[in-house]
Amino acid sequence: MRPNQISIIAGEFGWTVQVVENGFVTEQTFTVEKHAMAWASGQQIRLELHEIDHQENTERSTSPRHPNDRP
Repeated sequence: MRPNQISIIAGEFGWTVQVVENGFVTEQTFTVEKHAMAWASGQQIRLELHEIDHQENTERSTSPRHPNDRP
């Protein structure tokens, strides 16, 4: 079983907070970095963890862009 962990992953379209709790992984995506940080901090307190892992997603998405997204 994976240990409890929180990661913030910076991606092409925003920030994803990944929470591993009791072996289960959930993800929440945010378009504003401060919102991702705040939510991750709340999860960190709830799970009584000492740190948040920060990562950068280097993979490019192959999904089509939303029509309102600018290139």
